[in-house]
Amino acid sequence: MKSVSLPAAMLVTGLLLGACSLAQDVTPPPGVAPLQSVIPSGPDVGATEVVARLPDRPPDPAAGAAIYADKCEACHGPSGMGDGSQASNLPNPPARLGDPLLARAALPADWYEMVTSGNIERFMPGFQSLTDAQRWDVVAYALTLSDEGSLRPQAGDAYRLECAECHGETGGGSPSAPALNEPSAMAARSLQSVYDDITFGVGETMPAFAERWSEEERWALASFVRGLAFASATVQSTPSAAAATDQAVESETPAATSEAAVEATPAAVETAVLTGTVRGSVVQGTSGAALPSGLEVTLHAYDGQAEVLTQTAAVDAQGTFEFSRLDVVAGRLFVVTAEADGVTYGSEAVHLSDAGQADDLLLLVYEATEEVQALRADRIHLLVNFPTEGTVELIQLWLISNDSDRTVVAPAGQGVLTFSLPPGALELTFEEGSDPERFVVNNDGFVDRLPVRPGSMSSQVVFSYVLPYDGRMDFSQPVSLPVEEGILIVPEGGPELSGEGLQDQGAREMSGTSVRTYSLGPVAPGGSVDFRLSGRLRVAGQPGNTLASVAIGIGVLGVALIAAGLWWYRRPEPARVRPVQPLESESRQMLLQQIADLDRARAAGQIEESDYQVRRAALKERVLELMRGERD
Repeated sequence: MKSVSLPAAMLVTGLLLGACSLAQDVTPPPGVAPLQSVIPSGPDVGATEVVARLPDRPPDPAAGAAIYADKCEACHGPSGMGDGSQASNLPNPPARLGDPLLARAALPADWYEMVTSGNIERFMPGFQSLTDAQRWDVVAYALTLSDEGSLRPQAGDAYRLECAECHGETGGGSPSAPALNEPSAMAARSLQSVYDDITFGVGETMPAFAERWSEEERWALASFVRGLAFASATVQSTPSAAAATDQAVESETPAATSEAAVEATPAAVETAVLTGTVRGSVVQGTSGAALPSGLEVTLHAYDGQAEVLTQTAAVDAQGTFEFSRLDVVAGRLFVVTAEADGVTYGSEAVHLSDAGQADDLLLLVYEATEEVQALRADRIHLLVNFPTEGTVELIQLWLISNDSDRTVVAPAGQGVLTFSLPPGALELTFEEGSDPERFVVNNDGFVDRLPVRPGSMSSQVVFSYVLPYDGRMDFSQPVSLPVEEGILIVPEGGPELSGEGLQDQGAREMSGTSVRTYSLGPVAPGGSVDFRLSGRLRVAGQPGNTLASVAIGIGVLGVALIAAGLWWYRRPEPARVRPVQPLESESRQMLLQQIADLDRARAAGQIEESDYQVRRAALKERVLELMRGERD
């Protein structure tokens, strides 16, 4: 049986690592996402909801530029025109942040909320790992992408000549005019509203300038005025500031040069903290087991997708580790890994805080087992596609859960999971970027050798194959492990789908494509997924690649979207999640099990997101508190 790599449309791992991730709001570097264990990253401990916060200091576009390059440029493009390197892989084009028509009407507070919460409809994650200040910094930079930079010096001159007398040289205001440099006021105003005030005036207190300045000049002045609420290192790029710097350079006096440079760029003083520390603990997640002796952890630092640093440190008797004297670089991502029983585990991915600290990083490791009884397919998704006349393509995403507290590994020369394919299956294709040693193809299908760590939907398998189709097909694919639920997705207006246990969930739009979905009940080990296709595609246009954009969407969002957004087909009543136990009666294993239960309830749509976040944060804090007590 031939095996190839999935094309760009199905890069589940490749796109997940190269574009955006909802499972974790920072883009994981290569090889990191599959390592993260039962406690993935999320909102800060104690956070109860995402709340739009007004900036408490002037946002710094210069700092935001680095964050934008790390997290936004791949999709939105270097100039914000939606032409990033990953844009073509998205089913919906990224927003053109640099387009004046879009940017001028936008409220900065709305963009902050988008950065914070994301927009699942547009395949954009929320970036809750960033601090409030960092989110405002990247919003401030994004707002500058639509500026007309060539007119900025004239705008500065116009402000000093016409506006500074009332509003102050730096926008601080006066008894006769409001302050313009208040970050909180800036957050609630669009550039259009500032332009309108300049154009038409404000009552009797401010004259109109429509007749005195051209439209371009008024837009430039509006941008300059909004920039007064940004960090002064960026907005003071006016002729007077430039002249002060030039004069200091021409004087060739080192002291004068240094003094002028600091005065012109005060933000440099604010970023004087150059080193920081990452510390945390390795926790044995297997009940009754101890940490492996001689355990070491490795710190990885990434700037974007490039690994720029690795350091190794020993773990002490309490399981704690520390990496100090680390360079604090905007946007730099840190991950800690450890190997136990031949399996590599990873912590959540973090940035150093404004104080240069990342504390209480939690790295879970487990003992290994070859027993597979605790594995199940929590969810399988089958997309039925018709790429060419006379063929049908089955694109499949399997979400695998491990309900035990041990990592399931492959016996020598065998696999962890076995997949059997229907007779006649051709062009077996796996996700691009997979470890070439992961899948082993045989006469019946293939085996997956990747270890499955404990947790709900802790592993995913993505593959596709093609079968002949002459207008009628009885499909049957054996399964070797329990399947909790299946979802079949076919083009709306396509062949009829029928079979025992199928429930038609109706039509809906997914990534701009009209599809019909069906739910399939549980399948026991040794059983099979069965259904019948009859008829031909009855939609206008070309028959091929009808579900390509849907496949892209699943690939970009990976497990996170499946877990959080594609369980719309059934909405059971909220589950009764086990209440948090009193601290004195807790064990670490009990807490980890409660977290796993909570994750499963969320994945099944049985608990509200806000309730999930509160409970999970509380449980994670209990784990950390228990660990602190064990060290005392």
